[in-house]
Amino acid sequence: MSPSQASTDDFSRLTGSRNFDVWKTRVTTSLDGKHLLGFVTKKDYNGVSEDEEDEDSSGSSEMSDVEASPKPATAAGYDSQTVAYEPSSDDDDPASEEGAKSGPATKPPSPIRPFTQRKSRRRVENEMPVPPSSRRLRRMEAQTKAFLMKTMDDTPIRLAKNLTSAYDIFQAICKKYEGAAFLGDPYFIQHFLMETKYEEGSDVNEFFLVLEDAMRATSKATESVLTDGQKSLYLFHSTPASWKDDLRIWKGNRKYIPYDELKMSIEDKVRKMEAQTRYSLAKGTPESRHTKDERALVAPSHSTP
Repeated sequence: MSPSQASTDDFSRLTGSRNFDVWKTRVTTSLDGKHLLGFVTKKDYNGVSEDEEDEDSSGSSEMSDVEASPKPATAAGYDSQTVAYEPSSDDDDPASEEGAKSGPATKPPSPIRPFTQRKSRRRVENEMPVPPSSRRLRRMEAQTKAFLMKTMDDTPIRLAKNLTSAYDIFQAICKKYEGAAFLGDPYFIQHFLMETKYEEGSDVNEFFLVLEDAMRATSKATESVLTDGQKSLYLFHSTPASWKDDLRIWKGNRKYIPYDELKMSIEDKVRKMEAQTRYSLAKGTPESRHTKDERALVAPSHSTP
């Protein structure tokens, strides 16, 4: 087997949604190690990965920084005939007198040119990633497609039998089994339930449908019945943070707010917010008491002759 081919000896075949997550992890890891992952993640892949492109761009930028670095200004900062000296604080310094008698100072040596700069640039240009030839690209694509087919059972193969590219095959399998892999998984359902949040301004009825469907799925997956208190806790957790203080005050001395009462309270709050929004759009933002008092004081001054 050539080094560019991925081995399938250690892979269990994809049978469906039950082992899809494990299959996908193993397949992507193996293809990535063989530099074939781009054929299943990018359409019309040219054989050059993003990592190689990033390394090339970073190397080019480093060379441009070297070329653009300012040269020492020693030669340009001095005149070819005379040199200006700072006045010395010691007037009796014999070295200063001797230097003044000796005439103009000699021109400082020019900076050493970086002889290795052109060589380094040439080396970076030689290391730029070159896309493989069309023949090599077709061969790598065929190897990736064959590898995918060898790791799948009969049912997934039937789903992809009419697809021609490795990208289309992999994406079709992921689309088929991605969401179904977690169907009935109590841990995933619990996570989804805790992540369900109500966004202000969204449809509250649709939110209740999603939340209650998730709670029914949790009850079925865990083979238990959610109590009214548990439902109330999930609903309270999904409300915006700015509402929680009002709900705690409304709760009173009871251990928890009954689910139906909490649901009605949220619906009433949403209706009031929507009514306030409609009023603001129609009439503008209601004036505060301070603004009304200011207008009342200014109005008589305009009416006096």
